[in-house]
Amino acid sequence: MTDDCKGRMAALLSADVMASLDVVVYAANKPFHANKAPFINILSKLKARNPALPVITIGGYINTRTDCWRLTNAARTTAACRDPANVTYFAVTPETQPLYRDLMALTDHFVDRIDLLCRDRQLQTCAIQAEDGTPAFLDRHHLSLEFASMAGRLYAARYPDLLKSR
Repeated sequence: MTDDCKGRMAALLSADVMASLDVVVYAANKPFHANKAPFINILSKLKARNPALPVITIGGYINTRTDCWRLTNAARTTAACRDPANVTYFAVTPETQPLYRDLMALTDHFVDRIDLLCRDRQLQTCAIQAEDGTPAFLDRHHLSLEFASMAGRLYAARYPDLLKSR
């Protein structure tokens, strides 16, 4: 974690900021990977200071070996971004990841992207573009705004009351 990031995290834990929080959404590439321990530590501190603070964790999705736009251009289809030969990470079984239990102990609601975007949790069925045809990824794992917006709408439709009382 960079010094700049450490400073932002310290500010997050300040009394003024803590008092203004209604909900915390934790989203990261490979959210349960061992390198995310510093973030889980911060979430733990937030929950210790305010046990009623809801934490929503957004699960992982897909990472590719090379930028998805390169795969799409070469294959002339976004389906190349979910081809097992090009995928280096697929979050089909988050419970097997190193920090899953630790993070889920702090989580009030889990957004399972695989359940939302992949029929029967199968890689080959995963949504890989937004309704307008925009590819899902800007690079190897960052979602395009259009795809992230689509996923958000799908999840809001599934859980319409999730944030209404917060």
